[in-house]
Amino acid sequence: MIEVIDPDRCTSCGLCAQICPMNVFTLRPDGFPVIADKDQCQTCFQCEAYCPADAMFVDPSRTADRLVPGDGGEDDLEHLRSEGFLGLHRRAVGWSRASGGPPRQGRGTGTTSRSPSRSTSQATARSTAGPSTHTTAL
Repeated sequence: MIEVIDPDRCTSCGLCAQICPMNVFTLRPDGFPVIADKDQCQTCFQCEAYCPADAMFVDPSRTADRLVPGDGGEDDLEHLRSEGFLGLHRRAVGWSRASGGPPRQGRGTGTTSRSPSRSTSQATARSTAGPSTHTTAL
């Protein structure tokens, strides 16, 4: 579950709010994300993985042995900083700042890893090929 956002690291880019499938975040007028609906967090790690500043921590445990002992306040934030937990998932999947981040930006940013010309030509080829004879059993 999303636990904290480090205000000292956060750049207010808004990627966390764009990528979250459960709309857990709202953005303040200055762009800083607020954990508005924490109970909806599905612990998918997308916000932490896409955060370019390693400013988020998603606690993977949903047990009594949580990595964040308190309510996500300043004491917890300091604990996470000192233990190196901020951006932990991002480093584990190889998307650290040192590696250049994720292979593409998040949902809703208008960028993909697929070449636009290739996508267009594939779509054109499918639409001009006529009806498909391929069937899939459900």
